[in-house]
Amino acid sequence: MQLQDCPEYNKILCSIAGDRLFIVIAQGKSLLLAGSYPVRDFITAEYYIFLSVSSLQLNPEISTICWRTPLTDEEELSMYRYFKSVVYL
Repeated sequence: MQLQDCPEYNKILCSIAGDRLFIVIAQGKSLLLAGSYPVRDFITAEYYIFLSVSSLQLNPEISTICWRTPLTDEEELSMYRYFKSVVYL
């Protein structure tokens, strides 16, 4: 799985492994952010996702967020409240 597998121009790719959120954001072929953050729960992960997206001035309402790890139904529904689409890669 690679970043270009994300379907949108604004590429937001996330995964959670253990107690870390990994996030990569790109526009087209330009990497804007790559980082990992400590998370205790999904709410903390959402905080870092929204902080990253807003600091790069991306509009989540017109963006698709791509996940490498599965989300619970509740977590996925929470993502749909803010993002146009949620995709699993």
